[in-house]
Amino acid sequence: MLPTGKKIPSLIGAAASFPRYNERAGKVITLGMQVNSCITNGLHGMPLSYDGPKMVALISYLTSLSQGKPIDLQGVKR
Repeated sequence: MLPTGKKIPSLIGAAASFPRYNERAGKVITLGMQVNSCITNGLHGMPLSYDGPKMVALISYLTSLSQGKPIDLQGVKR
């Protein structure tokens, strides 16, 4: 729980929904782009290099949390 009382969302399965089309941005967003968006917008930090060790570690961790989770096909019927 955050100090504001807002619940912290789970990251389990988050990587299974990327890449995805972001209608507001009008483009496809990758997991790395989303990570940098969270860092710059949510945390007011500096974006990471997409091929740097910190980004690779974060994407590896997020991907590990999605093992065994269904891939989000964004409305595509199976």
